[in-house]
Amino acid sequence: MTLMDRMLALAKLTLQNPRQATRALLAEGVPTPARTAGLMLVAVVSAVIASLQIRLGPPGMDPLSAMILASPFLAAVVQWVFLALSVVLIHRVGRAAGGTGSFPDALLIVVWLQCLTLVLQLLQLVALVIAPPLLGMVLTALVAGLVIGMAVILLVGPEALMPNV
Repeated sequence: MTLMDRMLALAKLTLQNPRQATRALLAEGVPTPARTAGLMLVAVVSAVIASLQIRLGPPGMDPLSAMILASPFLAAVVQWVFLALSVVLIHRVGRAAGGTGSFPDALLIVVWLQCLTLVLQLLQLVALVIAPPLLGMVLTALVAGLVIGMAVILLVGPEALMPNV
């Protein structure tokens, strides 16, 4: 099974059974340096895609976001800071709630979830280029998915992302 096949299978499992997908992801044995590099990579790719969306999309963005996204480097740094903060918070909140997950495991989970988000960003970029009216629907679906995900975390608890494995 190739890496792409394994990633597609894991993405499908993530949508169908997040706990089992988390166990499978952690069982991959990804070394900590690769997890750290992955966080940087997803931040850079996300920033580049967002910067492209700004250049190709309609004007009218708030000035702060426009300033950050005007420079892919600045956007990558800001994205990395928020992702790193997410890793720290997920680890700390999970520990406070009685979880046993490690910091490197929280890092890997955030990188994986961000990889899935990158797929949505790419779809949004394609929609922007092909059919601008579809952009609003894609954005609405993305935001709805993020809200539902956060609601699951709040209702189920950190165990939704960090099961006791």
